[in-house]
Amino acid sequence: MTTESIEPIIIDTSGLHCPMPLLKLKMALRNNTDRAPIHLISTDPMSQQDIKRYCEIAGLYCVQLVGKNTENSQFVFNIHII
Repeated sequence: MTTESIEPIIIDTSGLHCPMPLLKLKMALRNNTDRAPIHLISTDPMSQQDIKRYCEIAGLYCVQLVGKNTENSQFVFNIHII
């Protein structure tokens, strides 16, 4: 079974501030036995640095989707276990 056929885990941390988006991501990774991709949504500007840096350190493939939603400052990340 490939990760493309597994439904992504969606983590909406809108309204939560540092370090909660990162902690929620770590919890999801710990429970992610199927190695499903993770779709994380955050409104905390610090998440742009925190999430990307953590993914680099942990060996995860992370793409911040281009074009944040400027109306409500959403930052969206697609994270894959490699």
